[in-house]
Amino acid sequence: MTGWRVGYVAVHQVLVDEMEKLMEHLVSGVSSAAQHPARVAIKGPQDCVAEMRMAYEERCAIVHPCLNEIEGISCLLPEWTFYAFANISRAGLNSWALAKCLVKEYRVALLPGSIFGPKGEGYLRLSFAASAESL
Repeated sequence: MTGWRVGYVAVHQVLVDEMEKLMEHLVSGVSSAAQHPARVAIKGPQDCVAEMRMAYEERCAIVHPCLNEIEGISCLLPEWTFYAFANISRAGLNSWALAKCLVKEYRVALLPGSIFGPKGEGYLRLSFAASAESL
């Protein structure tokens, strides 16, 4: 269900109150088309969770070293995600400019870090939720 934007969080009530303030402006709710599959995924067999975690770890092992081999790019090893957040601040372009260049010139779509807020500038987000062959 990658990309379906369904999730949950288990945190202290103080954090829930603060998160609700943010979320009410960002999302309006989970689509009805995603609600039934999400319920089935949560209540059904969980074998696939460990399988996908291993697959993402393998894909991360492909992406992470490759990013760090690129001159002007550095990337910390991500944990528990299928995204890499690569530091491109020494590459000579801001995150929007580099993301545009990569999609136009090389047909590689990455998200500019600046869309995540001012602290995201200087980074690109790369998903490794694709096949190892694609990566």
